[in-house]
Amino acid sequence: MRQVNSFFMLASAATLVACATSPAPGSGKPAPAGYYTKVVEGQQLFCRNDLKLGSRVEREGEKCYTADQLKEKQDADQAAVNGSLSTQHGNASVQ
Repeated sequence: MRQVNSFFMLASAATLVACATSPAPGSGKPAPAGYYTKVVEGQQLFCRNDLKLGSRVEREGEKCYTADQLKEKQDADQAAVNGSLSTQHGNASVQ
């Protein structure tokens, strides 16, 4: 009986790890950290549901992006951070 319980525990753990590490079926890319994938009308979207600024419970609502839109958003966010850093330190450019 003890061996049967051990087998089921091991099988359950293996199944859980497999589900947690594999992307959604039919999806092209795994989601970046903080995002989850969703397929709408055959198109893969990367979505997140952030908390409103200053709140611990109220959500802003789901925001979804295509891969290209997400890349543009990340590039724009990085440019804003670089611009902020260069303004703070008085540097013309930050690498």
